[in-house]
Amino acid sequence: MPAGPVVIEVFYTGLAPRIIPLQLRAGDTLVQDVNLASAALLGQNIDTVKLDAFVVATSKELEGAALATNEQRFSPNLKNVVVTDTFGDVQEGTF
Repeated sequence: MPAGPVVIEVFYTGLAPRIIPLQLRAGDTLVQDVNLASAALLGQNIDTVKLDAFVVATSKELEGAALATNEQRFSPNLKNVVVTDTFGDVQEGTF
């Protein structure tokens, strides 16, 4: 990324999103801790919600579903996406 001002948006379903402006300097590595909390659950006195540890991984079986979910999530309007992987292999138009 080019040096200069950067804005990151961090969100997780059910928690209030955070928009964080940062300054990126040339050649530097930037590490930013982000605390997310739910104002609906905790009121205006927002504390950090700690999640269990998780590992980011992928598998061929889940890639299509993840793509479909993100396609729906970031669509500007209502959109239904069906993953053809769930129907199994289709050969010559028959199952």
